[in-house]
Amino acid sequence: MPMRPPTFRPAGAPTRKQQNDAYEQRRRAAKPWRKWYYTQRWLSLRAALFGRQPLCQHCLEQMPHRITAAEVAHHIRAHNGDEALFYDPNNLASLCTPCHDGPVQEREKRGNPWTPRGAAEKSGATETHTGGQAAKTFA
Repeated sequence: MPMRPPTFRPAGAPTRKQQNDAYEQRRRAAKPWRKWYYTQRWLSLRAALFGRQPLCQHCLEQMPHRITAAEVAHHIRAHNGDEALFYDPNNLASLCTPCHDGPVQEREKRGNPWTPRGAAEKSGATETHTGGQAAKTFA
């Protein structure tokens, strides 16, 4: 069986593990709220959400014939470190992984975040229609 040739790494250059560890450290420092996803408070809030909404809301709205189990608790409005908004149960929607990682995040990147039907009433947002486009204001 052929052996893999040795990898050249200049003296003093970090190993792959050291590079990965440094990346994780920078990522944690840049977004300190990431640790909130491992708290008991978040895990119980997430479990309660899936108990109330076990199916992907995006699939139900866009493709009513498709029934998909929810796997991701999605923040409707980005919390950006706001702890109250992070733990707000009215700011969460149940999504399947393909919807969350695909069309929903694509819309957010373009500046047009997806909002589930009925979320405006729960989150305190009011919709006003101007020239065929909906504009949202948050109280």
